[in-house]
This record gives sequence, structure tokens and C-alpha cells, in this order.
Amino acid sequence: MGEQDSDDCCATQASLRQCQRGSKTFEDVALRFQEIPGLRTKCFVGRTRIDGVYIWEDRVAGEGYLTPAWSDQMAKSFGAVPKVTHLDVRCVVDNTIGEI
Repeated sequence: MGEQDSDDCCATQASLRQCQRGSKTFEDVALRFQEIPGLRTKCFVGRTRIDGVYIWEDRVAGEGYLTPAWSDQMAKSFGAVPKVTHLDVRCVVDNTIGEI
């Protein structure tokens, strides 16, 4: 696999394990996201910034997690206020389980 641009949304499990931020790997950090109610998928994306793509069961679940308190914590931890953009997902192709 060749070098990927920061805008690409492609990652393998191996590449996620190799990416590090400080002394924690993304895999270590990712464990925290397994218990968040309503969160279906969280993708860690980007090379020069820390970006994430969250897929929620519904908008209420997403808004329940991505609160002003969450935004404040992210600003404190990473030095920038996160920008949240809500998108309506019309269709998902999941080749891992063979569903559309």
C-alpha cells in the first residue's frame, strides 16, 4: 500500500496500530469508544491534524455525546476547538458483513 494523503479515508487495522500520538496508540485510545451509547463507528483520520468520523445510530445519540463539555475538553487537550459537521447518511455499504 502506498503513501496516503491526509484526506484519504482509508486505513487498515495494521496501520491504525502503527499510528502513535505520544505514548498511546490509536488502538489504545479506540478502546474508550466501544462503550459509547449509540456510536456505531468511529474512524480516526488525518495525518497532520486529529480528525474523526463518527457514525451514530441517530442524531440524538451524536448530539448527546458531542456536547459543549466535550468540545471544551477537546480544546483543552488538543489546543483547538473542534468543528462538528452533521451529515445525513443515506446509504452505507459494509463489505465486512456484506450489507448495504
